[in-house]
Amino acid sequence: MSRDDHGHDGKRRRIEPLADRHGSALPAELSLPALLHMALSAHASSSSHLQQVFIPKDIQTVGDYDSLTGNTGVRYRSDPEAAAKSFALLLFALDLLHIGLRSTTASDAERVAFAQEFATVAIKVATAWRKLADAMSRSSDQSHKLALSMLLLELDAEMQVVDKLALLDAMEGQDVFSQWLHLVRLHLLFAHRRWDLVPKYIAMKEKESGLWNSYYRLHLLLYQTLWYGRLGDDASVKKTHKEMYLAIDRFSDPALSTDIRRQGAVFKVSRIAMRGGIIIQSTPLNELYLLTYLASVVTRRDFLGTSSSCKSLVLPAQMEAFRYHARSGDMWDTDFSSYHSLADAAQLYSRVLKIRVETLLEQVSALMYRSEIAQAHQSLGLATDMARTNGIFAELAPHFCLTRGQYCHLFGKDQLAQDSYRAAKTLLRTQSELGLIVDIGALGASRRLLRLDATLVAEITTLADRCRNSSNASLEAYGHFLGSLIDRNRVGSKKKLSNAYEVSQRANNNVLRCLIFAFTTSVHLYGTADRTIRQLETGRELARLMGGRDRPDGVGQLALGLWFAQKLKVHHRREGNMEAHAAAKADQERHQETLRHLRLAS
Repeated sequence: MSRDDHGHDGKRRRIEPLADRHGSALPAELSLPALLHMALSAHASSSSHLQQVFIPKDIQTVGDYDSLTGNTGVRYRSDPEAAAKSFALLLFALDLLHIGLRSTTASDAERVAFAQEFATVAIKVATAWRKLADAMSRSSDQSHKLALSMLLLELDAEMQVVDKLALLDAMEGQDVFSQWLHLVRLHLLFAHRRWDLVPKYIAMKEKESGLWNSYYRLHLLLYQTLWYGRLGDDASVKKTHKEMYLAIDRFSDPALSTDIRRQGAVFKVSRIAMRGGIIIQSTPLNELYLLTYLASVVTRRDFLGTSSSCKSLVLPAQMEAFRYHARSGDMWDTDFSSYHSLADAAQLYSRVLKIRVETLLEQVSALMYRSEIAQAHQSLGLATDMARTNGIFAELAPHFCLTRGQYCHLFGKDQLAQDSYRAAKTLLRTQSELGLIVDIGALGASRRLLRLDATLVAEITTLADRCRNSSNASLEAYGHFLGSLIDRNRVGSKKKLSNAYEVSQRANNNVLRCLIFAFTTSVHLYGTADRTIRQLETGRELARLMGGRDRPDGVGQLALGLWFAQKLKVHHRREGNMEAHAAAKADQERHQETLRHLRLAS
C-alpha cells in the first residue's frame, strides 16, 4: 500500500454519511445550507495554501516580498505542511458534499448546487492525488504521457476546429476569445512541428488595447522570436527581443500586474452564446519572465564578448542569482485563485524548474564553446541534480545526453562522447531535428571523417540532404557545410561552403563561421596570400572573442583558436613576416599551454 510523505495510507477512508446514521433526514442543527457553506469554506481555504505549496520551503524572502498579499489578503509565510493542509481541506469538503448529496430531504435546486460543487472538488482531489502518486512512485512508466501525446496527434492537422470557433467568436464580436484561439493554434503548430503552417498564422492580431491585449501581445512576441530564430533571421530576432522586453516591462507596474498575480493569470471572458462566460488560464507572469529569458538565449546563441556582456551567460546568471529567494516580480512571485487546484501549483513548480534546467543547459553550451570548462562542469552538475531531484530528468534526458556528448567530445574523450550520442539517439523520435544534431556530433566523435570511403560518403550525403531540407537555418547551414566536405568537385564544394557562410552570417552563428574559415584556409586556398591571411585573422579574432577577453592569455575558443594560430604561423613564415610569425607562434604556445591545463584538470 502506498503512503504519502506524512505516512498516510494512499486509500481515502470510507465515510459513512450522516444521512445513513440518522435515518432519511439530517439532524436539525446541520442544515443543508450550512453544510454547503462549510464545504465551500473548506474549498476556499484549500486554495489559500496553494502559494505556499508552489514556493519551496527552503526559499527565503527578500525585499518587500513577505509583505505582499495573495488573493485571500493573507501575507505569505512559508509552510512545509501546506500541501497536506490543502489536500486535507479538499477531502473534508468532498465528505461534506457527499453527505449533502445523500440527503433524502434535499430539493432539486440543492442537489444541483451540491453536485456542481462536488464535481469541481472531486476533479481537484483526483488530479492532486494523481500528482502525489506520481511524485511518490518516481516510476519510469511514461504510458500516461504517451497516451496524452497520441490523443493530441489525433487532432486534425489543419485544426479546423480552431478556425470554426474563431469564426463563431468573430460573429459575436468577441476579440479576446479569438486572440486566445490564435495562441492555442500557434501552440499546437509549434508542438507538432507543423512549420509549413506557422507563417500563415504568426502575424499579430491586435484589435483593442487593454490588459488582455498586452498579455496576448507578449505571448505572440515569444512565438515570433522563436520562429525568426529558427529561420536564422537575426535582424528580426533582435528587433523582436526589444519589443518583447518593452512589452514585459509594462507588467512591472503593480497597478497592472497585481490582479494578474493574485488570480494566477486567470482571465474571465463573457460570451453571448455561453451563460456566465468562460475562464481562460493564461501563462502566469512569473513563468512569462522565465520564458522571455529562455527565448532570448535560445534564439540568439551569440557566444562573443565578455562574461558580463554575453547574453548566453548573463541571462542564466540573472535567473540563478536569486533561485533561493522570493522577490517581487521574479520566478516565485505568483498566487492562485479558487479555480486552481493542488495539482496546478505542483505543475507550475515543475514548469519553473524545467525552464531553469533548460536555461542552465544553454549556459553549459556557451561555457563549453568559450572554453570555460570548470564553470561548464559545475553548471551541468547543477542542472543534472535539479532535474533528477524533481523528477524531470527523463523528459530532458535527450538534451542531457547531447550536452554530455559535446562535453566529452571537447576533451577528446571520443568513446564517452559516442556513448552519450548513442544514448540520446535511442531516446529521440526517428527523423527528428534533434536527432540530426546528434548524428552530426556522433560523426565528428567517430573520427571517420579522416578516411572517407564510398559508404561514409553516402551516409554523409543523406545526412547533409536532410539538414538542407530543414526549415531550421542552423541545420540548413550545417547541411551545406557537410556537403562541401565530401564534394570532390572544387567548384561545387566552394559553392556549398559559400551557401553555408551566407546562412551562418545571417543567423549570427559565429561558431559555424569559424569552422568555415578554418575549412576554407585549409582546403580552398584560392586568391592572394593577403586574402588567406585576412580570413585566418578574422577566424582567430572570432575565436578569441568567445571568452578570450576575460582571460589574461587571451585564449577563447580553444580548438579553433589553436588551429588559426598554427596556420597563421605557417603563412607568416612563408611570407617572410618574422614579427607576425613570432606573435602567431606565441599565440599558439598559449593555446597549447591552456590545453595542457584543461587535460590535467579533466
